[in-house]
Amino acid sequence: TIWLRRMSGKFIVSLVLKLFITAIFLFAGANKIYPVVPEVYNELVHKFATSISPTFGITATQGETLKIITGFSEVVCAVGLWFNTLPHLVLATIMVGATGYHVLDNDLNGAMFTVILLVLNIAFFFKVFASETQKVKKN
Repeated sequence: TIWLRRMSGKFIVSLVLKLFITAIFLFAGANKIYPVVPEVYNELVHKFATSISPTFGITATQGETLKIITGFSEVVCAVGLWFNTLPHLVLATIMVGATGYHVLDNDLNGAMFTVILLVLNIAFFFKVFASETQKVKKN
């Protein structure tokens, strides 16, 4: 309990939000690769084949490949969020694409959720980038 008293409120909020973002991207990415939740996986397969592929002018097979690459990127970057700044940028790029898709698909709830994740991700990027910059300046 002594170590808990030493933690600031900002640190605890930051830690909880980072755990939340990590869990969301792990779940979303894993569901694009493997049917963790079959209903969600089947919906993603359907959306990538019928909505995303025609929207971006790619075949259904290329849409399936895009789904797997996106899922793999989300899982790897979710883990990498704890170690480096690059995963923040990769996930921000994915979230911009996801937001665009949800807007084109008239899914405003999905678009709002992706914008919230994008903003949180960018906020953490600048926090991590600032702390890494300070470490470099000290050396």
